[in-house]
Amino acid sequence: MSRKPTIVTIGPGIDSPEVPEHIKAQLKELDGQMRGLGVNYQIVHAKPEECVEKLRQVLSGSQVDGVVIGNGYRSASKFTVVFEQLVNVVRECAPSAKLLFNTTPADTVDAVRRWFPVEGGTEK
Repeated sequence: MSRKPTIVTIGPGIDSPEVPEHIKAQLKELDGQMRGLGVNYQIVHAKPEECVEKLRQVLSGSQVDGVVIGNGYRSASKFTVVFEQLVNVVRECAPSAKLLFNTTPADTVDAVRRWFPVEGGTEK
C-alpha cells in the first residue's frame, strides 16, 4: 500500500455514562497515538441508536482500509444486535476493509500493526 492507510474506530465514546473513566482517558490519547503511526484516523463516538447510521455515513464517504469496532459494542450482550449491524455495514460499505479488534483503546495501535505496515509495526 503506497498511501497511508485509513482507519476508522466506532464506539460509544467518552460521553457515554457506561464507559469507565480509565477507558475515557485512553480514548483521549488514542488520536495522537494513531497519527504517530502515520495513518489517517477517524474515531466515531456514537450512541447505540445512532452508531450504525453514523458508521454508514463515514464509510460511504471515503476509502477505508480498516475498521475497529470498539469493545464497548462487542462485549456487552445487550449490544449484540448493534454489533451485528455494525459488522454488516462494514461488509456492505467497505467490503475490502479489514475488521480490527482491540480489548481497550490502549491496544488499538497493536490491532492496526497486525494488519498494516506502519511505523514500528509488522505487515501480516
